[in-house]
Order: sequence, then structure tokens, then C-alpha cells
Amino acid sequence: MVASQDLGTEFGSQYPRHGLSLLYWFCHEYISFDNNNEMKPNRDPQDGAYGFHYYGNNEDLLDSLSDHQGYAYYTVGNLLANVNSPDNERLPDYVFRYFRTSRYLYVWDQNNRDRIIVRRTPWGNIDRVYITQHYTRGTCSSTYDPDNTFRISRELIEDIHSTPRNWYFQYFGIYRYN
Repeated sequence: MVASQDLGTEFGSQYPRHGLSLLYWFCHEYISFDNNNEMKPNRDPQDGAYGFHYYGNNEDLLDSLSDHQGYAYYTVGNLLANVNSPDNERLPDYVFRYFRTSRYLYVWDQNNRDRIIVRRTPWGNIDRVYITQHYTRGTCSSTYDPDNTFRISRELIEDIHSTPRNWYFQYFGIYRYN
């Protein structure tokens, strides 16, 4: 498994960031692999469950979809969008853990920056996955930081998918801030 610092990113790696927990949820609980080894979401991102919403790629952060009819980008990870969602459409508590404990600390611009962007095919599969983050508040607008946007390999998704949560969280030190 690859640590976030090995990827050259700070994605979810320091308190109160939630990206590594979000990535675990995505790979382990949201994605499955069908008989053709295609990545299948447990809910279609265009339905809006878990806070997924359409991402227009207006700043050309990702590849253009102009030659890919029926493809679309969707993003997930905005914890504020999840707070009032029904239980069956909300991200799990372990993704919210640091967000809740840091809401009133002077880290509010850090506790909700991490996102995952997926590319949905016309057949409802997910064929590309990216991790990204918003710029820190005051540095720029709320757009995503291109220097901290990375495509996640299928192999890494499969590794995380088959990794028990306690081992993954221990490996990344996610519970060191109890």
C-alpha cells in the first residue's frame, strides 16, 4: 500500500483531514467489481447519495469529456452536504470523525478540503478515480488544487478494497488523535 506522502500529496494525511478515511470508504464500501472486473458503484453517483454531485470540470482540472459522449464527472467528500442526509445516503461516521471533533477549533478550513472525483461511464460504471483537495481558504477560491490532484490506480483501489479497515487505519495512523 502507498502512503499519501509517497503519492506526493497531503491528501487526508494530517488532523483534521478526512481524505484517507473517505478513500477507504470509497474503495472498500462504495466500489465493487463485477464478473467483467468493472468497477461498479453501490449507488449511482448521479442520484446524489453520500453527497455525490456533478462536477463540470470548468477549470479543466481533468481530461475533457467532449469526445466521451455520456461520460460525466462526479465529486464526493463535502461533509457539510452530508450532515442532514438520510442515514442510508450519508457517509459513515468514521469519515466524519475528525470533522466533528475539529468544528470549533482553528482548523475549520482544513477539516473539509478533501474530495474524490469519479468518471462515470454511460453504462454506470466508474472507470477513473481521482483524489483532490480545495485550496486553503484565503489562498484562492474554492476550486480544486491541480498540484494536489492525482488519478488513483485501479491496483491501489483493489488493494484498499481488500484491506481490513483496522489494518488500513493503523497503517496510516488515522486513529492516533483519539
